[in-house]
Amino acid sequence: LPPGKAKIAKLPLKDASECLVQGEAQAIIQAIWQAQPYKPGGILTVADVKQEALKQPAMGLSYPWEEISYATYGRHPGNLIALGGGTGCGKTTIVTDMVAHDVYTLSIPTCIFHSEQVPKETAQRVAGMIKGEILHLPDSDPKALSDALELLQDKGNLYLYDDSEAFTWEAIRENARYVHYAFGVKSFYLDNLTALASHAEDERRFLDGLMKDIADFAKDTGTIWHI
Repeated sequence: LPPGKAKIAKLPLKDASECLVQGEAQAIIQAIWQAQPYKPGGILTVADVKQEALKQPAMGLSYPWEEISYATYGRHPGNLIALGGGTGCGKTTIVTDMVAHDVYTLSIPTCIFHSEQVPKETAQRVAGMIKGEILHLPDSDPKALSDALELLQDKGNLYLYDDSEAFTWEAIRENARYVHYAFGVKSFYLDNLTALASHAEDERRFLDGLMKDIADFAKDTGTIWHI
């Protein structure tokens, strides 16, 4: 049939026979007259999206830095945010600052998958960022560290991944799905991609597939991923 000739009628019950048995004969007639032309699910018209389009865009979750929040309109559910830079330029420090902001300032359930830090060091660094002190070094003030960890513990919304078993995307995805549905985690941090791609024969192709998988996960669950 040419486009527009095939139409789909929607009945309130399983089929026309059940409508007749339940005394809903009129519903069959209405369904026929109100049938809509068939079109593939991926094609939309302005009418299909008008109500959503009329909604005023909202500001997303802030960054620790007001200027970046203003320039980007914040972070929104489904976003995949990538942070890139040379070795030793401070990427991990920036990530730690963002984690502390999410956990302490915004009170958002947050999970970190870190390939280069053991969980206790990550907790020390995040606690130190909250207090504005360096608390992960040997000469750190034990009392200040204890107080900062108490603040972090009282929040109860930071989850750390122990990669002693495996640091693979499959393991990360399984654990991410669990903490999202079990604890409402909305903000994820993955540091870093190099560790995941180290075993790949074709690193570029592997990273392309990985980025798509992470983006799909973020959209499906309405979470925000920082990598």
